[in-house]
Amino acid sequence: MIGAEPEVAFVGKVKGTPVRRTTKDGKPWVTLNVRTGPASGTIYFGCAAFEQLATLAEGASDGTSVYVEGRLRVGAYTGTDGGTRPSLNVTVTRLDVLGPTIGSGRRPAHEAVADHGEAIVDGRRDRPVGRPAPTRSDW
Repeated sequence: MIGAEPEVAFVGKVKGTPVRRTTKDGKPWVTLNVRTGPASGTIYFGCAAFEQLATLAEGASDGTSVYVEGRLRVGAYTGTDGGTRPSLNVTVTRLDVLGPTIGSGRRPAHEAVADHGEAIVDGRRDRPVGRPAPTRSDW
């Protein structure tokens, strides 16, 4: 479809504290920033999660690893130096909280998976079962 927002999927770490907001209709939504990539080429995504995904996103803290799927919109903002910079914004359609930063000693605030607005408790979901790993004699 021409003009449709492209779909993206990535793994990254939450940067800062997610911010809870409310629509005019009283429905919750949360904004959070997610960074991905190496330190020398870090990419930041401004993410917006709605309804049940908002509840899940709100529980993620700074440094929590997340898997995000959503619709990408490219925008622009003015930097502190007055220059125009691109912004990458994602409307979240799936959010998996993978866990805290290794060595932080923290557990994820929510151990759940949300897919297209449906929260799944304790990360339980029907997943396709792959083949078992080959035995050493099969190598």
